[in-house]
Amino acid sequence: MCLPPGADPNLIYVGEAIRARDSQPFVRAVWFTPAMADELAGRPRGSHETTTRSLWETMGADTVTSAGGSGTQSAGGAYSEMGVGVLPGPGREYVTFADGTRSVLPFPRRPELSRRTEPALTDFMSSVSVVLHEVLPERATRSHKPPQGCPSKAVAMYQYPHLREGTPHLASHQVVVRGPRACGAAMDSRERDRQAVLSMSDLHLDPFDGGGELGSVTVHTCRRLERLDSDARNQREREREADLLAHRGIAVFAESWGGKGVHIHSMVPGWHCALVFRTADQLHGSVFLEQDDTSGFGLEGLEMARVVTYPLKRVDTLLQRLAREPSRYQDVAERSHEWLRNRASQS
Repeated sequence: MCLPPGADPNLIYVGEAIRARDSQPFVRAVWFTPAMADELAGRPRGSHETTTRSLWETMGADTVTSAGGSGTQSAGGAYSEMGVGVLPGPGREYVTFADGTRSVLPFPRRPELSRRTEPALTDFMSSVSVVLHEVLPERATRSHKPPQGCPSKAVAMYQYPHLREGTPHLASHQVVVRGPRACGAAMDSRERDRQAVLSMSDLHLDPFDGGGELGSVTVHTCRRLERLDSDARNQREREREADLLAHRGIAVFAESWGGKGVHIHSMVPGWHCALVFRTADQLHGSVFLEQDDTSGFGLEGLEMARVVTYPLKRVDTLLQRLAREPSRYQDVAERSHEWLRNRASQS
């Protein structure tokens, strides 16, 4: 699945993969330019491009680096993790509801980095939300709306990032950003290639993700750091870049065990691509190179990143329980981390 040749930057392109027996797609890919995001969001031209650069600059060197996937991360390389966590563990707080069900109370993940990065993430994801609500059917996006009756302060406490006022809701409780610092300009070409390979992920599921029918949203961004004269590169170089870019995309399957799948060419210079699917239920991961030659895989001259948003299943469940029993919100707030209580006051 890819953009058509000569794609018009003034249009938004939506790709869908559907199994023959189904009426609804199992994955959607939405390609748009930063200029189109500005137009739909009513922002000055150049705002989304500036916000994207600001996001990378704000993150700076604040990354965690691992040699391979482990824990909640299916890939290695450098990444930044922000927002809230909700996995049970020693010292966690719990709240018990009238029906006997119990929820672990969410806690902050890297609150200082989360605070510093949120303004740029807010602008970035607000425009993405506007684009997605413009092109996706309401029956899909409604699954991201807060549960009816849930206290608005509870929704605000766990939403990360907050979105601009008036922006249609796109549920997200945790964000992981991969790149572009993973392949920074200060690295030599071999280290850049190595980091790019490490950032690829094996086929996997994200069992703690929520988001209902819509699932999770991941945004792939790609821009040239300098304008290259296409005539200055020979045909072989252009073909090599196109092949490497294809392998920086993603494969998504319809089932948890595989089945029908699609390779999405999501990294396109000058475009952003929002990928929407149920990451908890659908096998997905990187498309690895067939040969051992990874020279040039860092794609020097291109700045690429993945912004992965996670609506967490346990947070979704907690909000649903608070919608049925809103009187418990005060107890939840009092026992929550100060950083989260402050977020609630911003609603």
